[in-house]
Amino acid sequence: MNTCFRSAVVCGVVVAAVMIGPPLPAIAQESDPQEPDVTELRKRLAPLIAPDLTGLDEVVALQLAEARREVEAVIAEPNADVGRLAAAYGTLGQLYHAYELLDVAEVCYSNASFLAPGDFRWFHLLADVSRLAGKLEDAAARYEAAWALEPYDFAALVRLAEVYLELGRHQEAETTFNAALALNPASPSAMAGLGQLALEKQEYGDAVMYFRAALKAAPEANRLHYSLAMAYRGLGDLDNAQRQLALRGSVGVRPPDPVVDQLQLLTEGERVHLIRGRLAFSSGRFQEAADEFGAAVAADPESARALVNLGTSLAQLGDLDGAVERFRQALAIEPRQTTANFNLGSTLMGQRQPAEAIPHLERVVEETPYDFEAQLLLARAYVATGDDFSSLAHFQKAAELDPGSQDAVLAGAAALARLHQYGRAITVLEAGLERMPASGGIAFALARLLAGSPEAKLRNGERAYELAQGVYNVEPSPRHAQLVAQSLAELDRCDEAARWQQKVVDAAVEDGVSEGLEILVADLEMYQRGTPCRLPTR
Repeated sequence: MNTCFRSAVVCGVVVAAVMIGPPLPAIAQESDPQEPDVTELRKRLAPLIAPDLTGLDEVVALQLAEARREVEAVIAEPNADVGRLAAAYGTLGQLYHAYELLDVAEVCYSNASFLAPGDFRWFHLLADVSRLAGKLEDAAARYEAAWALEPYDFAALVRLAEVYLELGRHQEAETTFNAALALNPASPSAMAGLGQLALEKQEYGDAVMYFRAALKAAPEANRLHYSLAMAYRGLGDLDNAQRQLALRGSVGVRPPDPVVDQLQLLTEGERVHLIRGRLAFSSGRFQEAADEFGAAVAADPESARALVNLGTSLAQLGDLDGAVERFRQALAIEPRQTTANFNLGSTLMGQRQPAEAIPHLERVVEETPYDFEAQLLLARAYVATGDDFSSLAHFQKAAELDPGSQDAVLAGAAALARLHQYGRAITVLEAGLERMPASGGIAFALARLLAGSPEAKLRNGERAYELAQGVYNVEPSPRHAQLVAQSLAELDRCDEAARWQQKVVDAAVEDGVSEGLEILVADLEMYQRGTPCRLPTR
């Protein structure tokens, strides 16, 4: 079984994580025949500018210089591909961003987003830099780009709405805050934003409702008491306004932003080793990455992210037991660390321990229910333990999150079939085929059920034959020929079914296949006996 891992160095949460291991099986995609011309792309990159290190601690300045040399070495490699260049610029931008060297960080992120236009992280970080620099129009456009690439980027949604609010674009702010609430109904930052919007629109009753809800969700955000006081004042309720003013403080509310929040990691003691490890990992130098992450753990044994990345590197080196140990150590420090839980669950699945994987994957989907990969892996873990019923909700959620996932459709339909819910399985497959009409896997599974469902009333020979012929025309294999024969038998076209089945038997004999040959021959003899020759319900 392929195992999927995530990195916690730069983007170690479920939504923002980089896939740095073999992914779970997915639909085969055709590669773009036009590979990007790296030489031409390099010509269009903005040159790195020298940062102003005035006022920084000498040690920090040395660390920044060292990190820049590491990245410049990657940039200088003539054979460095687009992905490595994007990662190099992005990693350096994160370090400058962490120390609020915003102008240099902006150049780095701009280059990274140009080289990797499909990676939402660079647009998200670029937007944050623009926001901090007061470039609100730029920030709005960049948050919009990040959200377009990653619809579940909750922080980008809230920040975008806040920027709209500052720009006076009230309708867009309201729409975006509501979209954020739809994604996270308990979000104090989204409710506070709607409260501020209502306050500016002098809709004081709504403002009170939203601010009270935000404070209930985040009572430590005492700065909201001032806003709530202004809302009460607008209503003419001066007593409540006075009470809220007495409670005001300096703690605000902000959306959880894993992409930006992890920048703080780069300013900590293990930072340099983490950067080196990240660069080594992205270049496929897993032993070097493991050494660097090990040094980061030595520098700070309580760094859960360093432990996660060490475990991920060990897994890539084939040391799954060592990886499991490091993931468990990370979870002992941060039990709700989603990357550690996902990677541990994935590794345990790779070790064929699905029952142990389930609690960790459940924690991931509890924290981030919009994580497609975690939903799909959890569903598979339930299947592996024989609990098809529990798998269904997660297969369904995975299919909702990624309507183009053949895996989610096929595995979900298979679980329904094992539960003898053949009608529901057919419905799932039909819907999947409508979304993915070129999916041979879904067409094959649907044709099999329509040709030989144990519930005879669900069979549809004509539809099965149409699908089976389509699959066979694309790939004329014995397996697909057998499906054509079954479909013809369901239509009671026994002579034709026998001719197709004879091809299947001949191919099996020629290939020396003995397993299942008896059943193939029995089906052939049944077709040869003539009408009726449909498959029995079995």
